[in-house]
Amino acid sequence: LDKADSFKLLQDHEWCRFLVEHMFFDEARPLLKELAAKAPQFTPVQNNLAMILFLDGDLATAQATTNQVLSVEPDNYHALANLSRIHFFNGELAEARAAAARLLQVQNDNHDLPFKKIETLTYLGADEDILTVYQGLRNKNKLFGLAQIQFAAGTAHYRLGDEKAAQKLW
Repeated sequence: LDKADSFKLLQDHEWCRFLVEHMFFDEARPLLKELAAKAPQFTPVQNNLAMILFLDGDLATAQATTNQVLSVEPDNYHALANLSRIHFFNGELAEARAAAARLLQVQNDNHDLPFKKIETLTYLGADEDILTVYQGLRNKNKLFGLAQIQFAAGTAHYRLGDEKAAQKLW
């Protein structure tokens, strides 16, 4: 893609992100498919398309799209979270856990990585891992504004039988 086409791709992708975040999937789907065909190596488009395919119930195509992302970026945490979710809803728990284990190994400073980890671990009921992610954020003093993660950690404590620790976090 030349510079103008690259700029248009980024602009269209941001529009798609807005549409997806506001649940306008019917509007986002055709544009994401068009962008994916134009720039198959641009993984954010592929991740958003995989999510819509998943929501459409097309798990096979969602998984193929996700695998394509992982072939380009093996540590793409959005794709690893998607893959775990797809396997979970296909009843493939061992594969879901394996994808989640790969996700847990990803380390970067992206603000949404902890949310992806917690979301994925919640599907799997991986309470001990949820607490590990929570403790890691707490040790780094990165919990400000992360009420969802604190709530998930409280729930994990509760399910593990520690109601007192849960109540402190809730």
